[in-house]
Amino acid sequence: MPTPRTSAPSVISCLAPGKDYDTLRNPDLTFFITSANLIVTWCIQNAARFGRLGMDDSSGGLATQVETALAAGLYKLSDQQYKSKSTGGASGSTRGGDGTKTSQQNQYLRMACAIDSSKVLRPYLDNDFSVTAWLGKQVADQIPYSERETE
Repeated sequence: MPTPRTSAPSVISCLAPGKDYDTLRNPDLTFFITSANLIVTWCIQNAARFGRLGMDDSSGGLATQVETALAAGLYKLSDQQYKSKSTGGASGSTRGGDGTKTSQQNQYLRMACAIDSSKVLRPYLDNDFSVTAWLGKQVADQIPYSERETE
């Protein structure tokens, strides 16, 4: 497993301490940092494969910034604020699940996607990849149209 580019103090400073991060209970961020590291490493490895340049480990800390914001966003996804609604004497509370794509769920994920210059992170988070494949004959086995027998 690759070494994380970010640290817990960096993620905590990215989160709004006292508001988006519980400074009293001080929850462990290791899982979120590790997850963000795996996602950013995947993005770096696949950016070149998709013909996109920008984010790599030599890009002056860009990968570190993306990983920090992504770890903060993943933490915030797991610790969502409750939403309440009251209508005609009936009320209810729900959290999350408002139909928005994962990359738009909170400001930290939006920031991570905005600073990812390779633009690979947003489709990864939203599961928006499409794959195409040629299902026809190999080029060497193809017969030019002009040489085909027609009836």
